[in-house]
Amino acid sequence: MGRPRSKIPKTEIALRYQEFRGQRRSEDFAVKLGISLSAEYHYESGERNPPFEVLSKMAELGMSVNYLLTGKGPMQIIEGEAKGPSPDMMDSAVESLNDLYKRIKKGKDNLEDILSLISATLDKFDIGEEVVVSIDKNKSGCS
Repeated sequence: MGRPRSKIPKTEIALRYQEFRGQRRSEDFAVKLGISLSAEYHYESGERNPPFEVLSKMAELGMSVNYLLTGKGPMQIIEGEAKGPSPDMMDSAVESLNDLYKRIKKGKDNLEDILSLISATLDKFDIGEEVVVSIDKNKSGCS
């Protein structure tokens, strides 16, 4: 026979977790997070805090982990604020780079076409300036 459960007051993290879940059903939210309904209940009730894996998944869904943990800043990650590419963007970047590599390996494109393809790929992933700055820094170190 287990010990009786006492009513645990919700923590600030639990309240913000519940705020992010919003009107979504607990069952649906648990599926999106890849957790059991029981775990979802524990996080929302404040009995447990979500582990890193759940925090990471919440961030993928648009939740600011800073807001969840501290209550500071916006709850939702604003487009372009997130640090690092999403898994879908990484997959797309790898696919684009593989396609570019195959075209270069075939040797049918001239240098201008290759540079144009590289530029388009960098623009697609909005990383052109960082790469150019990195290349410029490397050039300045050359003798």
